[in-house]
Amino acid sequence: CLKLLWTKKPNSLSLSSLLWEVLLILMLSYFMPCFLGLILYMKVLEIKDKARKLNMEPLRSNLSKYYIMSQLEVCKGKNIFLLSLIFSSPGNRTRRDLIRKTWGNMTSVQGHPILTLFALGMPIMATTQQEIDKESYKNNDIIEGIFLDSAENQTLKIITMTQWAVTFCPNALFILKVDEDMFVNPLSLVNYLLNLKEHLEDIYVGRVIHQDMPNRDPTSQEFVPLIEYPEKYYPDYCSGEAFIMSQDVARMMYIVFKEVPIMVPADVFVGIC
Repeated sequence: CLKLLWTKKPNSLSLSSLLWEVLLILMLSYFMPCFLGLILYMKVLEIKDKARKLNMEPLRSNLSKYYIMSQLEVCKGKNIFLLSLIFSSPGNRTRRDLIRKTWGNMTSVQGHPILTLFALGMPIMATTQQEIDKESYKNNDIIEGIFLDSAENQTLKIITMTQWAVTFCPNALFILKVDEDMFVNPLSLVNYLLNLKEHLEDIYVGRVIHQDMPNRDPTSQEFVPLIEYPEKYYPDYCSGEAFIMSQDVARMMYIVFKEVPIMVPADVFVGIC
């Protein structure tokens, strides 16, 4: 009998231990999403706090490191409802002039101020730069970053122009990033934004791209290696042709830019941020 009891006791303890392990696994599987959600929530709060306290004075005092043309006075003392940053290629003056004569000519909608500027990088040709200098002198609406304006540098262009917006136009309620080949209806756009009523923060809207996959072809110009982005799908993001973000989102994006792999496409880069 003693031998029988002795053999059953370890089995009983082993079963109890197994049950506890199973229970622990079930509890972890149940609470882990909540725990991860809490970590994510705390991270978001941390980023929002940093965004509110963002100090851009060091950049203001070192403009020549980032911009050839900065238009640093264009927003000073103004409460801009919508800041439109039109991403343009350096050599496309004809298209910029057309925008200036059409939808880019509007300065307010229903009393809400609109500011339209052109975002450029550096051209390859020195003669093109000379033409841009003359154009900027005449119109005072060009921001030019110190980087070559190329397909490979579009993410850098977004970073540089977002940096400009939060530094020199911090009172702009909304920021529109739009490509020069798009047509914008400012009246409809402002009416849409006004209909948001109290929801004037955490805004990032545009044509949503769902379950887009990274390009894994090493021969492609848009190749994204696994080491840079290992997931199967990108998170949902707005098409880079045109999207709107509120000022607080632009500031948060500026905070997290350094944490996102820069090798992903420019619009995906913004969505990940």
